[in-house]
Amino acid sequence: MTPAFLLTRQWQDASDGVRLDFWFASEQGPLAVAIHAQRALFFVRTGDLELCAAELAAMPGVSTRPLELKPFDGEPVAAVYCESQQLLYRTRDRLSRQGIACYEADIRPTDRFLCERFITAAVDIDADYRADALRDVALKPGDYRPRLGLMSIDIESDYESGKLFSIAFAGAAAKRVLMIGDGADDECIEYVADERRLIERWLEWVERLD
Repeated sequence: MTPAFLLTRQWQDASDGVRLDFWFASEQGPLAVAIHAQRALFFVRTGDLELCAAELAAMPGVSTRPLELKPFDGEPVAAVYCESQQLLYRTRDRLSRQGIACYEADIRPTDRFLCERFITAAVDIDADYRADALRDVALKPGDYRPRLGLMSIDIESDYESGKLFSIAFAGAAAKRVLMIGDGADDECIEYVADERRLIERWLEWVERLD
């Protein structure tokens, strides 16, 4: 069992369903956890299932199941399961055009996964820490609190061209402006030749500080 603390969360549609990616802080260092083959879902009123069936007949990858859950008005609901998050969006829009209420269709799959397990930030991961990413491990609420450092980052670029000019950062250990140009370095500003070197130098600083 590895105690950890949630830092970031992302999702993406994959060939086997929705993939959830979480990064955690732990005593041993950063830890990535990937959860595969998840289904996206939202809820409709059980009384709307017949109308839903007619609308969803031509949409493969979608299924429904009555549940014992109820919204605030007390009427039972059914789950609408989708094989991808993009399919959920299309299904929600199709049903909404027919006046069918879709509950919790705006909740991101990562947030739903955490909420269903009553996880806010601290977790216990049902696996021993190792340097590479963990896959499809069980997560449950924990009480671990890491010692986190803070850094403020400012990236300057041109909106129209996408050209990168500089990356500035400030934290307890260091502060610096990395800038493309030919100037002379001083204690606050460091000049680099081009965009590639700017990003490389930024990553070098991050590695040095963390």
